[in-house]
Amino acid sequence: SEIDVSSLAELSVDGSGSFSVPAGERVTTDELEFEVNPLEDLAITMELGSVPSTLTCHTASRCSTWIAKDTAADAAEFVNYGEMTSWYFITALDVVAGSSDSGVIVCFGDSLTDGASVTTNGFARYTDQLSRRLREDDALKNLAVVNMGIGATALYRYGGDIAGTVRANRDILGVPGVKYVVLFMGVNDIGGADTDISSDIISHYKSIIERCHENGIKIYGATITPFKGNGYYSELHEQIRLAVNEFVLSEDSGFDGCVDLASLMCDPSDPEKLEDSYVSVWNDYLHFNDSGYSRVGDAVYEMLASELS
Repeated sequence: SEIDVSSLAELSVDGSGSFSVPAGERVTTDELEFEVNPLEDLAITMELGSVPSTLTCHTASRCSTWIAKDTAADAAEFVNYGEMTSWYFITALDVVAGSSDSGVIVCFGDSLTDGASVTTNGFARYTDQLSRRLREDDALKNLAVVNMGIGATALYRYGGDIAGTVRANRDILGVPGVKYVVLFMGVNDIGGADTDISSDIISHYKSIIERCHENGIKIYGATITPFKGNGYYSELHEQIRLAVNEFVLSEDSGFDGCVDLASLMCDPSDPEKLEDSYVSVWNDYLHFNDSGYSRVGDAVYEMLASELS
């Protein structure tokens, strides 16, 4: 498909269309008057004067990025291009809301939120399905969904600044307009554990819950889905998963609500493993396929609709 050149608008920083981003820093462009329609795809084209040796990117974006040499930034389409499935440089796109009932739902988690294994350019993450369902609901159609899933990250056991409990300050509290959070995270902590860490996971959940409530944000928990058949599985890890899920479902968890994805996605004849029809194309019995993510999106929507309508 081509870029609609009639809609092109130039972004600027301090009035200039040419700018540099110092290493390790962020730059926010000037406000641009540009109407964005719900669920519309946007293209952002950058012309680079020089390319750093280390690039900031979201490694597995599930969408195509096209890179071309000697092509004008305002071209409708590229020739002699390379195609990647990572997003480079752009961190976020802030939109000025046009209605009083607008707000943001942050979906916070790991690869299961990021959408690992979905069809490239298929917009099949659970957050994509959630966005579509919200748009069909007159009462909730002005809520935007922000996907803050990063693959291969943990709640607390590793990752430094991108561990969930650390980056929550940036990726939840720092998101403009955030009103609600869906927390679906912890499986990677469990997968590498050699002792019972259920109390540690719960403690870090409580920390994020507390920070959200201190900032007037409602937060909803999701139970950790099963992974029997994956290398993560062991009796110890299953015990941890069940203990954490029991907390998420309990009335005194501190969550403002919850969605039981574990029960939804499991094989009814063996609740410790995923239902076969939801297993990813990788056949890893950890990640979901497009249908599985769609089912999760439906379930999260149904939970939010019940809580917020």
